[in-house]
Amino acid sequence: MILNIIFLLVSIIGVLGTLIPGLPGTPLILIAIIVYSFLTGFVVIGLETIVLLLVLVLLSQGVEYLTVFLSTKYFGGSKYGIVGSVVGGILALVVMGPIGLLLGPMLGAIIGEFLKGSSLREATKVGLGTFAGGIGASIFSFIIGVIIFLIILNRVLAVGI
Repeated sequence: MILNIIFLLVSIIGVLGTLIPGLPGTPLILIAIIVYSFLTGFVVIGLETIVLLLVLVLLSQGVEYLTVFLSTKYFGGSKYGIVGSVVGGILALVVMGPIGLLLGPMLGAIIGEFLKGSSLREATKVGLGTFAGGIGASIFSFIIGVIIFLIILNRVLAVGI
């Protein structure tokens, strides 16, 4: 019973972690599922379900990274903007913590485009596009996280908390 509650709480933390761009919310849920399944002898959550959830996690992570890249390109970003968004995300994470993952890619894209020679207006457009892509990716990951959580909640409730 206590194991089920701990497992569900960690899963909820993972779902909430999807709302912060770049944080591995869905992988955290998957790790919790694998540990929980191992501890319960794969009776509550079987291998078939784990494979399904693994596919959802990979989809979520792939879409998250691809969305930021594509949104930067869509809003006119060059290689400089794309590299700037990646470098900005990493540096801002180190300097600003999790909130840096939200602002860093945008600022990095702006700086990258500005260094390339784009006008401040064009660079800002690319940065805002990168920001919008990050928000969209987080929403997608959140939805996938909620779906995963509902699947595992159904399994845990079937055996009783």
